[in-house]
Amino acid sequence: MVFHHLHAHSVHAERDFFGEYDVVVLTPSGRVVSLEIKAGELELSGDGVVKRYGAQQKDVGKQLARQHAALVASLRRAQLHPTVNHLLVLPHHRWNAADSLSIPAERVIDCDAYPELHRRILRDEFGRPRLIPESLVEIEQHLMGHFRLVPDVDRIATANAEIRQHMASGLATWVPRIEVPSRAYVIEGAAGSGKTQLALTLLRDAASRKKRALYVCFNRTLADHVGRIAPASCHVDTLHGLARDLIERSRETVDFQQEGVFDWMIQRLAAHYDTQRGHYDLVILDEAQDCKPEWVDIVDAMGHGEHQFYVLHDEQQRLYAHERFGLEDAVQIRTRENFRSPRAIVNLINLLQLTPEPIEARGPVAGTAPGVEAYATGNDQALTKATESAVRRCIEAGYRSDQIVVLSWHGQNKSLLRELGELAGLRLNKTTGEFDAQGNAKRTPGELELETVFRFKGRSAEAVVFTEIDFDAFDPATCRRLYVGLTRARTHLELVTSNRATHLITARIQGSDR
Repeated sequence: MVFHHLHAHSVHAERDFFGEYDVVVLTPSGRVVSLEIKAGELELSGDGVVKRYGAQQKDVGKQLARQHAALVASLRRAQLHPTVNHLLVLPHHRWNAADSLSIPAERVIDCDAYPELHRRILRDEFGRPRLIPESLVEIEQHLMGHFRLVPDVDRIATANAEIRQHMASGLATWVPRIEVPSRAYVIEGAAGSGKTQLALTLLRDAASRKKRALYVCFNRTLADHVGRIAPASCHVDTLHGLARDLIERSRETVDFQQEGVFDWMIQRLAAHYDTQRGHYDLVILDEAQDCKPEWVDIVDAMGHGEHQFYVLHDEQQRLYAHERFGLEDAVQIRTRENFRSPRAIVNLINLLQLTPEPIEARGPVAGTAPGVEAYATGNDQALTKATESAVRRCIEAGYRSDQIVVLSWHGQNKSLLRELGELAGLRLNKTTGEFDAQGNAKRTPGELELETVFRFKGRSAEAVVFTEIDFDAFDPATCRRLYVGLTRARTHLELVTSNRATHLITARIQGSDR
């Protein structure tokens, strides 16, 4: 292996020294041979052989000694200990051993020996065992100036979050300035477009003006997230959570183990608001694409009638087969920009044609294409092994277990991974299928969160392992579910797909490239 014009940087007595090695050869035995080539005119002085560069002259013997010492020291600091040889190559001169005592003739290749330079280097290889490939690679990377960088995921995530917040502030800046007589606004925004940021801006503004504000969403996990960062004076809950409060205020109890209990709760809530209105000045309904039209009407009735009503949704994240809602006289606002997902993931979404219109990649992170690991459909052991490999890749990339979420393509009742207690040596934090007295899903204690793509909608994580992906056609429901899962990752994404899903994804991408 031959390297040429290697730049060197060393520090001595707090001073920086820069140099260059003309040619360095790494032999199969791991021997490092440096060739200092002195072509053109040379001079003899009392100090030895001299090469003149304009008005400056360099003592060749001293130069060889410095380079040899610097190269050896550099390798030793890297805990590498190969044999290091230096050769002086003189293509235009014939060497006389009496010319200099500072340079041994054994280490000189003059114009007579120059045609056999390669044989001279390999001559000392005879009888030497070949170095194992791993050790050769270490020396090679050192000579090429490679060094290992381990990313500080926390600092990168914090910096990216600040940039994303600034870039995605468009909705939160100009939507609150719009005034319409109906005071009703429907905002359809792609995943990562800034809908949650808009909601928080509206809630904070209402709190600062002593207005009564309500935020309602479909998923409990999203409600809990918004509740932690919204002003304390604002009421944040799910639609079913509001129904539970209403029922309990009537001194009734809710049996969450009873079949059909959630539909019954909504019916009780609807009956209450059929006859009266609420008292809120501001009402925000998030995840409206997963709400039935009558649910939207119920939430609207929670305002006092002169309230502002903001409905946030993304039709491409609609995972339930509900009829679409409509809102008369509402101003319609639409954006297809994504400021959250790495641009490489958005590019994949567009290649797979998961949305009717392409998503605009506006995020600060370029990212890389997701890692894809296939498993044999129906082979539970292969699925588990592939998922564990994906989790380990996230950890090797610098992510902590609390920054990683494993998302299942299936719901809670169909996910095979829910039967496991751990993945990649990490205990799983997962739902048990039971509910506490407040209607919250009970979870097992663990370091690694396991969720379904249905329950995790509205949230995101630095690293996501999207697993158990298995489908037989790119129908609209499949496209929407893929879209939701792919857009949950803020930085890093791993995909674990069945063989048939892998073939379909590959064919779809290749078809897009034509």
